[in-house]
Amino acid sequence: MSGYYGSAAKEVKAILDLLDEKTQHSPKVIGLFDEPLDYSSDFLSSDNLQKYYSLIEDKIASSKNSHIVNRLNAFIAPFDYVYLLQSVNNRSTARQISQVGSGRLNRLATVIGDGKAPILGETFAKSDDFLRDFRNIANMPDRLYEDKSLALNKPITLKYPSSAIHAGDAALVDGIRALLGVYQNSWVVFTQGQMDVTIDLQKTLKVQSVTACFGRAPSVNIELPDKFDVSYSSDNTSFSKWGNWQ
Repeated sequence: MSGYYGSAAKEVKAILDLLDEKTQHSPKVIGLFDEPLDYSSDFLSSDNLQKYYSLIEDKIASSKNSHIVNRLNAFIAPFDYVYLLQSVNNRSTARQISQVGSGRLNRLATVIGDGKAPILGETFAKSDDFLRDFRNIANMPDRLYEDKSLALNKPITLKYPSSAIHAGDAALVDGIRALLGVYQNSWVVFTQGQMDVTIDLQKTLKVQSVTACFGRAPSVNIELPDKFDVSYSSDNTSFSKWGNWQ
């Protein structure tokens, strides 16, 4: 191990031993296809991630051997990936993305972009959307959330049901901006080819703009809408068209 990781071999071994200890004492059965977020309260908790980072990040920063740095970056990449998932799926965590956190996400984007983290899979390494999402989160974390929206957490009514396997209807107005390439349970999928949503603002308000985020995934037959209409009403009965986009 020292021949591969140099002077950081001791720290790498300590992380592996710590991870082994925590997984051995985990009350959960670890499945091959489980998502990392399933263990965010266990061996992949935020506190445990910080313990892993505390053992290795100083070594990465102090190493003058670029080959060793690349190997250490690839070693820590899975933990960076968990850090990313926790950040984009937890509003309070994402608000704490500091310069340190941004550096981790940029580091992960570089590792995957260079193809040096095959453990994350070829699909990720070839996904421009995935890498762009990383860098957007790292450089502009505030853009992940819309806390000033008048529609935030307001009651909604759907004319057509959404898919039960995704985030749930409330995700349409939870203020979390869904991402294209990153695993994130913030998308709402409509499988009947139509989407009709009424948002109850609960009082008369002046609306200056409307923003919606749509995703396209041709591999699973998810496409962008042909058009997007916005209407408004003061009584939830009579609606007037405000604008449309195609």
